[in-house]
Amino acid sequence: MRGEWGRGRVREGELDQMAVGLARKLAAVLREVGDAMAARGVLEETLSVAAGDDASRAGLRLDLGRFDLETGNLQRAVRHLELALVDAQSAKNDWLLGEVNRELARAVGLLQDRERASTLLLESLDHSRRAAGKRGEAPWATLLEVANICVQIGFGGRAHGYLLDALQQAESDRSLLGKLQAVVRMAELHQAESEWGEAEIRLGQALDLAGQLGDRTRRVRLLTELGKVHRIQGDVEKGRRALENAVRVARTIGWWEGHKRAEAGIEMLRYALPQAL
Repeated sequence: MRGEWGRGRVREGELDQMAVGLARKLAAVLREVGDAMAARGVLEETLSVAAGDDASRAGLRLDLGRFDLETGNLQRAVRHLELALVDAQSAKNDWLLGEVNRELARAVGLLQDRERASTLLLESLDHSRRAAGKRGEAPWATLLEVANICVQIGFGGRAHGYLLDALQQAESDRSLLGKLQAVVRMAELHQAESEWGEAEIRLGQALDLAGQLGDRTRRVRLLTELGKVHRIQGDVEKGRRALENAVRVARTIGWWEGHKRAEAGIEMLRYALPQAL
């Protein structure tokens, strides 16, 4: 793409769109392999030379803002995301506006501006509903992400509501994956709040969904977590059954890391006490 800039062999607008799409994908891969500086450089270079339309600039600035959030540079994240918001508004792109508002809510929430974060989250859902068109409902993945942001910035009570909405939407979409992800997140939230009985129920539901999907790796993880919850509740026998089942499934699929974690859980049963009581 660098070689094509200035040669005039491809229309400028088309070349810019290709460059922006490629840069965002390349930056994502570079981040995955741990080359953070190169990822940022690709995004910044493309923003400076190729982002000729509002939506392209919004997308690049959104990615830069997410990058800053991951690295803990919250002030710079807010600057990038506020610029992305202006670009997305100019582009009149509801999908982008939903994405940018959510990430900006995360950034300002982490900076303790809870009132603005709350407003931005509500605006993000409004845009996501408009982007859905006739369907008129935010996708389950969007509701799940809003719930995750709520947990991250201290709106735990709201997170439960959004997770229920995500589960309902996934059921409407007949998405087993959506239902599984929502229920797993519910279980995690209940565990974080020491609500062991609720966590046990949600883990059981998640196990059933993982079985329907044929996701045996997920079953190992869930059985290991369920064993831990039983141990904390003081029910050693139930915990042992769950963990031994996890060991069997892990051995069947040859997942030795999962096998090791489940074995460690069985070892912990030796020290089990009814901690929840």
